[in-house]
Amino acid sequence: SVVQLVRYLPSMDAEFDGKKRSLTHLDVLETFGPHVRREGSSTKLFFNGDLGAKEGNDLIESGKIDAAVYGRSYINNPE
Repeated sequence: SVVQLVRYLPSMDAEFDGKKRSLTHLDVLETFGPHVRREGSSTKLFFNGDLGAKEGNDLIESGKIDAAVYGRSYINNPE
């Protein structure tokens, strides 16, 4: 199985009446990564969120993730 985590991005915070309503500065890779990649697990960890090529490669080489994902949703809600 595969789990993809997405890094906190300020552009993803909810906005109402021109004001940001949730500022969730959680480091998802540090918080949840060890649970996904625990010893004996065959689950692969993919990571996304404004990664550059060097950072993605460094994370893979360090063993923190199995794959770096590049891209983001163009339209999150078409309505």
